[in-house]
Amino acid sequence: MRNLASHSERDGDLDGAELWLRRAADAGDIKSMRELGNLLQLRGDVDGAMALLRKRADTEDAGAMFSLGVSLQKQGEIEEAVTWYRRSAEAGYTRAMHNLAGLLLEAGDFGGAEEWFRRAAEAGDARSMAQLGRLVADGGDLAAAEAWYRRAVENGNAHAMALLGHMLHIQGDYDEAESLYRRAAERGFIGLETNLGQVLQKKGDLEAAEAWFRRASEAGDNTGTFGLASVYQNRGDLDRARPLYEQAKEAGHPKAAEALDVLRRKVEHTDRLLEAITFDIFGWEMTVNDDGCRTWASGKASLTERFVDMPPDLLSWNANDVRHELVALQGLVESPTFRIEDEDIPDQMRRHIPAHLPKMSALLEVSLFEVGPAKGVLTASRMLSEGHVHFATNLMVLFAECFWVLGLDIEEGEDDLGEREAAVARTVLDAMTSTEPPVGDFDPYDRRWDGVVPLENDPLTQIRVLAKQLRGSIELGELAAGLAPFTRGEY
Repeated sequence: MRNLASHSERDGDLDGAELWLRRAADAGDIKSMRELGNLLQLRGDVDGAMALLRKRADTEDAGAMFSLGVSLQKQGEIEEAVTWYRRSAEAGYTRAMHNLAGLLLEAGDFGGAEEWFRRAAEAGDARSMAQLGRLVADGGDLAAAEAWYRRAVENGNAHAMALLGHMLHIQGDYDEAESLYRRAAERGFIGLETNLGQVLQKKGDLEAAEAWFRRASEAGDNTGTFGLASVYQNRGDLDRARPLYEQAKEAGHPKAAEALDVLRRKVEHTDRLLEAITFDIFGWEMTVNDDGCRTWASGKASLTERFVDMPPDLLSWNANDVRHELVALQGLVESPTFRIEDEDIPDQMRRHIPAHLPKMSALLEVSLFEVGPAKGVLTASRMLSEGHVHFATNLMVLFAECFWVLGLDIEEGEDDLGEREAAVARTVLDAMTSTEPPVGDFDPYDRRWDGVVPLENDPLTQIRVLAKQLRGSIELGELAAGLAPFTRGEY
């Protein structure tokens, strides 16, 4: 009879198709019941379709119970939909588990939602893997959330790609975040233009960030408009940034008013101070142009200028004293009980603190220099920051009531990781005679080892060359040259 119904439907005889399907359904044929229900819905007979669904569901057909739950949910009969989803889920129907978990989540039953998302996820449902990851992330278990996101990503779930991308974006893994955002967008997940703009901006690719922010802004995304304004600001184009910030403010962006205040303060005050000293920027592109702070970058190298409008927090202009103070500060920051939020840090300093503090920082050297009436301190260090090894050099230009910091940073590439250390070890061992004991203590970061590997593979030597060039290029403008000199404990 189903065959006759199929022939009738192909011929356009829906009445005949319905007749034959009813006869088959009355005879107990489950497939005919399902096809008849679909046909009745197609013909607008919702009541007839629902009656047939209930009849199928009463046979404990898990698929029919799920379909009945879907129909009831569409009609707003949530309580009864939950009942049928639960019966279908308990019969092992994975899609019902997922829908049941969703309704329980909407009702605030987080424990029940997690249970059914977990059961569906363990049964292989990628949508539930993503939702379970989100649920446990909200509960604070980020490791478990990442594991579930990755399982869902492996199963091609675009929502999980977006969620995992967002998690890694926040954690500072911009490369993988970008990759996941792009994969999700390619699979039809919408609304990621701003996210892509943000990670590209963090990576210093302002041209690509501008394109994504513009797409988001043109689609009506207020955060995209704000992001586009920040790109123009970071490029130094304040005239194009200001109207976009104003547009974002009018649309209710929570940070736009503050950004406009920063812009005004930059123009009226801090830009004048940043420009009070000049130096070589090596032809690099400006990527950050903030209040009291500017950054230029090229590849994995960056140069940041900061102006701090408060007296330097140094007891003396003495290399040994500075080293002692910095080592003590590193010990404090790397203490397991240290929390930056608990520290009484002036706003002038706090706004220059990075979102992710470096770990395993090692101070390599401290030296002093002078630029006209200004005292200078140069420090070099090696650190682990956001999972990458960095070499950093800071040149502080000190006055009595304020100071500038010029910070060079180069990330060590994975291919170069440990190459200098290994080369120094080989050189030391090769120079030893068989009668001498092995050298147990040597410093691979000492300047005498500069050049032990090619310059392009040695970020420490690279940063030392750049620091020497930078230090020699510093010049004080009229405003800076007229400031009172730093004089505490010079001897």
